[in-house]
Amino acid sequence: MATDLAAGRILLFGGAVGTTYLSDSWLLDGVTWSRGPASGPAARARHAMAADLGRGAVVLFGGIDGVGINNWFGDTWEYVNGAWTQRASTNHPLVRFGHAMAYDGTRGRVVMFGGRTRSGPVFLNDTWEWDGINWTPFTPAHSPSARMGHAMAFDPVSGRVLLFGGLPLGGPVADDTWEWDGVDWSRLAPAHAPTARMQATIATDLARSRIVLYGGYDGTDLVDTAEWDGSDWRILAVPVHPALPVLPAMATGPGGRHVVLFGGEDTSSIARAETWWNGTFAAVSQYGAGCGSPPLALGVAAGSSPVLGQSFRTELRPVPPGGTPFQWVGGSDRSWLGRSLPFDLTPLGATGCALLQDAVVAVPCSLAGQTATLALAIPRQPAFAGVRLYLQGFALAAGGNPAGVLTSDALALDLGY
Repeated sequence: MATDLAAGRILLFGGAVGTTYLSDSWLLDGVTWSRGPASGPAARARHAMAADLGRGAVVLFGGIDGVGINNWFGDTWEYVNGAWTQRASTNHPLVRFGHAMAYDGTRGRVVMFGGRTRSGPVFLNDTWEWDGINWTPFTPAHSPSARMGHAMAFDPVSGRVLLFGGLPLGGPVADDTWEWDGVDWSRLAPAHAPTARMQATIATDLARSRIVLYGGYDGTDLVDTAEWDGSDWRILAVPVHPALPVLPAMATGPGGRHVVLFGGEDTSSIARAETWWNGTFAAVSQYGAGCGSPPLALGVAAGSSPVLGQSFRTELRPVPPGGTPFQWVGGSDRSWLGRSLPFDLTPLGATGCALLQDAVVAVPCSLAGQTATLALAIPRQPAFAGVRLYLQGFALAAGGNPAGVLTSDALALDLGY
């Protein structure tokens, strides 16, 4: 999988289920999977893909469609504007599988390293770059050892391509971390690191400037998660996680937030069509207190959550007879017009009431009896994932206090999946 950020789509191609090799393309817009173009590369697995963000292209190279000597690929394909096109190159890497590719966002190149080929020294330690026209080989002074099953991703903190682990020729599996600066490879010495492994899957969470690594194999199946922050690895305690250690695919979320994992085999060697997200998800928290007697209270309608593409429903009660209810939508719980929040409204005549968010947009409610309801449409756009909004209820009601205004407690909404 690889992510075309300009189009807001993750592209998935191929793979295998048992001995059946696939040639299907699928697109994920952050909410729904849909079929991509019917024509494209031949069926294969263990290929590598990377999104050339500067040119708006997804690049694919290599792979296999079986174990025979003629089932290895050394072709280059690009997905641009909804269609696959095979690309020719004066220079050409050897056929291979188990290699890794990543887009160097600093230099505008797709970088490829290593993998396994079918003849000669079958494990490779060659470095290539694709510029959209030609593959260019490099002969750096330093390099990771020849290997396959390693993981590579772009590190937005250092502006370099990061490589971790893999299976070197002769084994055992590796736990080394390297970075590529466009001229040479440098081996890093972080204070912490994931355990040695091959076939881990990796992607960059651009919004948080983190590289996320999941799973792999070290003689046993691994389902752990680690993050690279630009200088060190952090091993995460993730209570809810995929159990798909065998060759899933992972990519940056379509809006640049989160990482998305699809497929792989579970610990019983059964292929799964599961989609997992790592990042911020839809959630609601309540804070502050309402005023009035009894206090005006803002609650979440049963079963509602601020999920992209859905309506988030709230209930405000008890609205005094003859009262006019509405809700303010805000973007901060810290400050309002230069004043710190919460802001006490007592000096303005709203005794015991407080403004709990910055009141950007007022939205009217529907009133039935003493309950006011609101259905807030959450955009179906990946860029909104992880955005936090604030809701607070108000009621214009004569006699409640000198100002004739009541306020409720508030809700903090984390938009997501």
